[in-house]
Amino acid sequence: MKQTSQLKTLSEITKAKSLKQSIIIALILDYTNNYLTSQGPLVRIKIIDDTFTFEKKQSSKVYFQVHNLTDKKYMMKIGDIVYVKEFQSFKQDKPEIYEIETSSHIHVFEQNKSNLWCTNCQKNILLCEQSQKRIQDLRDYSFKKFSQIKLKDLYWKGFTNSDQVIKQNFDLLLKVDQIELVNLQDIPKYYNIRLVDSDLNQYYLKEQNNDLEVGEIVKIRSVHYFVQLLRDKENQIIKSDYTNVQRLYRFFYDVVNFDKFKYEIVRYAKENYDFEEYYHDLQDENRKFSIIKRIHQNNYNITSLQFLLNKQQSNDYYSIKHMKYRIQCYVIDIQPSYLLDAVRRISYFDKKINYPLKDSNFKNMNQLKRILEVQILVKDTSIDLNKDVVNIILIQEELQNDHDFFKGVELLKIEEENVQEYQKVYYNILNRLFTETSSSKMVDIIVKPFLFQQKILYKIIDTQFLP
Repeated sequence: MKQTSQLKTLSEITKAKSLKQSIIIALILDYTNNYLTSQGPLVRIKIIDDTFTFEKKQSSKVYFQVHNLTDKKYMMKIGDIVYVKEFQSFKQDKPEIYEIETSSHIHVFEQNKSNLWCTNCQKNILLCEQSQKRIQDLRDYSFKKFSQIKLKDLYWKGFTNSDQVIKQNFDLLLKVDQIELVNLQDIPKYYNIRLVDSDLNQYYLKEQNNDLEVGEIVKIRSVHYFVQLLRDKENQIIKSDYTNVQRLYRFFYDVVNFDKFKYEIVRYAKENYDFEEYYHDLQDENRKFSIIKRIHQNNYNITSLQFLLNKQQSNDYYSIKHMKYRIQCYVIDIQPSYLLDAVRRISYFDKKINYPLKDSNFKNMNQLKRILEVQILVKDTSIDLNKDVVNIILIQEELQNDHDFFKGVELLKIEEENVQEYQKVYYNILNRLFTETSSSKMVDIIVKPFLFQQKILYKIIDTQFLP
């Protein structure tokens, strides 16, 4: 006899002994774009309902998160209804998250529609009377919840429990001010979207697709950071893998009260991101070759290169993907040794477009961004007596204009005509690192793991080599 599916609330799911034939209907609180994982394309959707939600004032935050293994592009807004079946659930304690994994198709219903039009499959869905009533109840609850409570008090990156701001991967509430299609030869087309906050600060975001409308209020999820452009009130939003633009309904408290929102995080991030004071003590041998920012000096203990090698060999990237490691090491080799080979022009929208600075064959070279790309072989005392070395990658982007990894080698100013001037400084630093560093005289570097062709590599995120 075939079992019938059982509709459960989120509160009931937490107590259920079996999840077979269970169905969840809930509200979308947050979501990611599809991004690639070791298991394939994945979208994460945080959900709540009228039996299971949290607010900022609560001491412990417990929430559900749907992991849907799919390459499908979902059309959704915060507050929409999600219909999930055929799943398994497990619990994690730090933080306490109920994660629902499913590889089956899920349905997303718009909040402000009376019918069962599914936005991701573009058709009406036939559901039982009980499910239809549940959807209508949640639509009523969605209006009540989101019209009275700020998103910041439900789920918002950028504020700790004590309202302290963080400087990276924060959320912003912005208004779409202008949308411009950029269609240049040899570069895939993209949209340059200008947004403004309640103080009319301007932000620019590049997107390959667009379904936004001028005038609507949106939440920009997980802004990696932003850089100031030519004028004080213009900022370029730098994205991470988790950045996306989330659309909101007009009845949301945040939309209705947009002009009242004054996010101090904007000012704080502009004034503080990557401008922390350097730790520089010439009495310390390690300070004679490189310096790191005080925030890293004070908050990170030394990690051995043997530990980093072990992590590479285990290839367990997802357990360390958010980690930063401080290493003290000496330099075996740096390539390329010729500066003009290290400076390249790239497109963020097409990874195949990658040219040396000296190559002028690309028709729209001025439209590309400049990077400095260097590979550095290092050792420390943990691998001093064997043949092991660690290859760390240095990639300095043009937008990181507040920081040069090689002091005196200014990325934005290097041209074929003046390269010899900077090549001399670059060579002097390389020569000094080769000849003077050792197991007792080391350079100080902060690295972060990243995945390249299914292998773990380490990228430098903070150091400055001194001449």
